[in-house]
Amino acid sequence: MDAFRSRASSADDQEMERTAGHSEVDQALDLLRLGHLDEAEAVALRVLETDPTNGHATLVWAHALVRRGRLDDAVAAFEHAVAQAPTAPEMRFGLASSLMQLASSQSPYFRRELWGRARAATTAGLELAPDHPDGLRLLELLRGWELADEKETTDRTPMEMLDRRRPPPRSAQ
Repeated sequence: MDAFRSRASSADDQEMERTAGHSEVDQALDLLRLGHLDEAEAVALRVLETDPTNGHATLVWAHALVRRGRLDDAVAAFEHAVAQAPTAPEMRFGLASSLMQLASSQSPYFRRELWGRARAATTAGLELAPDHPDGLRLLELLRGWELADEKETTDRTPMEMLDRRRPPPRSAQ
């Protein structure tokens, strides 16, 4: 009988930890929405210390990293969130969005590679939730950026594309 109570107590303790972690994630999300990045990140990391597989805590942490401009770290955190919650489309849309932001500061070659990864993440998210507004918006953004990039590369010489800067106009002297 004592062994049964011990197992039941252990199961109750685990359920309380899981529920507490969930409410802490909600608290971290609220803090993030209010712009309290330090506090949101601290709460999310505290949850991840006790439950490293908590995809939602990873998601909050990744969004905090994006807001701080730490896009490389955010991409890695979103990739971890996708691995922890592979059936949650918002994880994939967060990954796609951070890849697109990271792409905006890259050379054309790396930009296209990141856009390809963002497209793959968006497509995978839309396979899980075909009418999700975030996924549809990301897909439209990607299409627009790719078309604009196509036009830009046709208007520039190969050397200009490598340099990413248009040469200054020649002054008439």
